[in-house]
Amino acid sequence: MKNSFKFCMLCVLIATTGIFANVRIVHRTGVGARAYSMANNYVAIAKDLSSTYWNPAGLAFLPVREFQMSLFGQSQESVSSFFDNIEIDNMQRLHLLQCGFVHALPTSRGGVSLAGAYQNPIIFDDINTFSGTFQDTTVSSTYRTFGGLNFWTGGFGIQVAPGTGIGVSVSLVTGRENTRDQFSISYPGISEQDDYNIETGYLGYDLRAGFLYSYQEKAFWGIRLVFPSRIRFTEEYSDGISDGTGTLYSSYRAVFGFAMELPFMVFSTEVNMRAPYTYVFPNENIIKKSPAAKTKVGGGLGIEIPLVVTPLLIRAGYAYNEFDTHAFVVKYNDTDEQFTDAPWSSDGITAEKDKHLITAGLAWLLGNWNFELAYGYQFWELNTNNTLFQEYDMHRVLASFSMRF
Repeated sequence: MKNSFKFCMLCVLIATTGIFANVRIVHRTGVGARAYSMANNYVAIAKDLSSTYWNPAGLAFLPVREFQMSLFGQSQESVSSFFDNIEIDNMQRLHLLQCGFVHALPTSRGGVSLAGAYQNPIIFDDINTFSGTFQDTTVSSTYRTFGGLNFWTGGFGIQVAPGTGIGVSVSLVTGRENTRDQFSISYPGISEQDDYNIETGYLGYDLRAGFLYSYQEKAFWGIRLVFPSRIRFTEEYSDGISDGTGTLYSSYRAVFGFAMELPFMVFSTEVNMRAPYTYVFPNENIIKKSPAAKTKVGGGLGIEIPLVVTPLLIRAGYAYNEFDTHAFVVKYNDTDEQFTDAPWSSDGITAEKDKHLITAGLAWLLGNWNFELAYGYQFWELNTNNTLFQEYDMHRVLASFSMRF
């Protein structure tokens, strides 16, 4: 009985470390300093280069040409509690977030804008270390993954009627990810240890469409629909014999937003949702209790206030999103190059606290030149089989420069 318990613990903890887990932490950070400083509540007011991601229809309301470039710095910390033993770990990164150009073509009906951009809106960063002893069993694990998805995007927006725009953007998705997983477990007479280093490459597509309606250029209603993506991946293991291939799948995502532009303030609010994977895989038996079979929701509010004495804007925002264990579904190819059953399990991982994002920002508007800064603090907590508890904190700083002419 005692050995059976230890064997079950071993299986659970190997899954927890992440190498073989179905669950990955996905940060949909978005692009653009203005959007981020308003906690990404942007679908109803997106009218710049970042519209290709937030709402392609907003491109139709950009009456000029625009060049924009954004950078971000990020620090992520995890605090893991395992059998009353606490471990703290952190990781940082500095990266180009967005760079691109929009060209507006005024027409008799309103406007048409074309855009092209490089964007880095989705990252997979995760780090955690835990160790502990239960009775005479000792467990130690260090897991680190660093990488994400790059979007090479082209899009357009067009006004189909006064105050009404539609748009579409298509992205070639590429990416790299490096994963390091070290795991060991021992008890009298037995010792198990694994050390993996995996390099993963991604290649796929992203397709999104948008709608934006403006009432007297004061009230705005926006909709963004993101279609399911298929992103191929290839894994190269450090042992040289465990290489794997497969596909990341996403489900339908929809966002509905409303905004008001007043002389003394701009505010924007939205609701977002990820549809159940039953719409993507109608022929698969996805149990109702699986997080993949449920709708995941979120929403928030952002504000922007101009200061009278200087060309300065201050911004703030808040967003709440349910932690999604199935932001992507991973399917590996088997030896016959047929897809195996999708991993609908959440590996015992549940959210003790969902994702909360609090942001603030500044913008200097100097004629055709704009400089923007944004800061955000996000936190969430996870529980794995009531054995491993993890608290996460993320700090991000964005800087954006744009020129309109």
